[in-house]
Amino acid sequence: MSFPVAFEYNVALAAQPFIPKDSILPRLSIEKLIDLRYKFMRAWSQAGYDKTYPNDILSWNKRLQEQGRLKEYLWWLYGYGDKQEMHRHYKQNADRYDTFLVWFSENGMSFEKPLCLGLGCPPANGVVYLPFTRNQLKRYGNPAYQSWHHCLSPFDPRDHDPARKG
Repeated sequence: MSFPVAFEYNVALAAQPFIPKDSILPRLSIEKLIDLRYKFMRAWSQAGYDKTYPNDILSWNKRLQEQGRLKEYLWWLYGYGDKQEMHRHYKQNADRYDTFLVWFSENGMSFEKPLCLGLGCPPANGVVYLPFTRNQLKRYGNPAYQSWHHCLSPFDPRDHDPARKG
């Protein structure tokens, strides 16, 4: 089974509890998206795909899950998707979320070397070949440009905290 097939299969398995009998999916809340990713990570690891398909982002998620920090990380990551839901979550979990932010500011994912994303690891020279240039992504308005831009650049997690205003 290839990486894309294994990935999609495990997403489908993790998503089954969210599919109603009429098969019409309602809008997923941040909380449900986080539950989906959490279940996906558990299924991915249990199937042994974390060893078969090295992927630095999924390995990072697995490590956070083992440390009990994955859900806070995903709230931080997905928080801009629905700021009102994030603010409600933050009000109910302020101490836990603040503790995570302090930990994360000192222990965030390293971007000092190229990342292996499971579709073929970056070459030893550190050059990452994307299917599109950044200019092409900008020109065509691809929303993935923002993700690539941020994922390939070092950042401070406190700069991307949707729970805080100002």
